[in-house]
Amino acid sequence: MKQGIKLETKAIEDIFIRNKLVILNTFQYYSSIARRDPFIIHMYGFLDFVQHAGLYNKTNPSKNCKSNHMDTIYASCLSQEPEIAHSNNPSSGLVRYEFLEALVRLAVHKYILDGACKRPSEALEKLCRNHLSEEEETSLNDFRNERLYNEPVSVVLDAFEPFLRQVFREFSNRTSNKSKSKNTISVYDWTAMCEYFGLYEKQYGYSEHISILDFLSGRMLVIRDFENIHRFRYSTFTDFLETLCRVADGLDNMNDVSPEAERILQSVGAHWEEDCEQEGHISRHLAFKVHSLFHHMYKIMVKDVPSMKKIKPRYRNKAKTGKQVRTAISNK
Repeated sequence: MKQGIKLETKAIEDIFIRNKLVILNTFQYYSSIARRDPFIIHMYGFLDFVQHAGLYNKTNPSKNCKSNHMDTIYASCLSQEPEIAHSNNPSSGLVRYEFLEALVRLAVHKYILDGACKRPSEALEKLCRNHLSEEEETSLNDFRNERLYNEPVSVVLDAFEPFLRQVFREFSNRTSNKSKSKNTISVYDWTAMCEYFGLYEKQYGYSEHISILDFLSGRMLVIRDFENIHRFRYSTFTDFLETLCRVADGLDNMNDVSPEAERILQSVGAHWEEDCEQEGHISRHLAFKVHSLFHHMYKIMVKDVPSMKKIKPRYRNKAKTGKQVRTAISNK
C-alpha cells in the first residue's frame, strides 16, 4: 500500500516537472488578474482559470464540476494554519504549491469521479494535456535570449540610462510601504507609472492586466529569492529595464524615432546582419520599439519636470561590441 502511494506520488511529481512551464505561466497569468495582490490566485482568478480551461461550464456544468465543487476545491487548498498562512503565503489566495494541489483535485473531480480514469496521476496527465494551453509553454528566457540580449537594444538602454534611473527613483517612492527599499519598485508603483505615461490609452492596445504580467515576467529571480518576500514582490532597476523592454515589445502605434537614433540603430543593425541576418532583424525591430517608448516617456517627463531636460538621452558614436553586448543589461 505504502509503496503504491510512493509510486503514485512520484508519477504526479514527474507530470508537474514535464509540464512546469505551462503550469507556472498559467499561474502567473491568472494571478496577475488581481491588481491588489498579483502574486497569488484569488477566487475570481481561479474561477476564470477553470472556465477558460474548460474544467467548469457555468451554463451547463458536469456532474462533479459544479460551482460548489469549484468553491470547495479552492477553499481546501488554502493555507489555514497560522504558521503557514503568513505574509508570503496569505490565506486569501493560492500560492504556487497550493495551485498544484488544486490541479490534482480538479483532475480527480473531472476524470476519476466521472469514471474516466482510475489513478490521480492518469487524471492529472489528462488534465494537463486537454485543459492547459500550449501557448503558455514558453520560457521567460526566450524573450531575453531572442529579443533582448543584443547590441541594438543595449545601445538604446545605454543612451537613456541616466533618464531611466531618474524615472525609477521618482516612482520607487510612490507607495506607503515604509519597509520598501528605495532601490526597488513595487507593482503599485509600476502601474502608477504606466498610467502617468499614458500607456493604458486605447491607441496602444495595452492594459493594466498585461502591464502587471510584464512586471511579474521582468523579475530575474532565482530559487532563494522566493524565500525573501521583498525580493519576490519588488523589482530592481535591472528588472525595471527588462520590464520596460517587454512593454515596448507589446505596444501598438508607438513609432516615435528620432533621425539620429534611426541612423545609429540602423548602423548597428547592419553590423548584426553581417553576423546573423535573422538575429539582426529581430534585435533592430525591438530596439526601435524600445527607443520609441523611452522617447515618449522623456517628452512627457520633461513637460512636467523641466529640470529633466538636463538628462538628455545621448547615443554614443561607438556601440558596445563583442561578448559585452549580451551581458550589457545584467551588468547595469
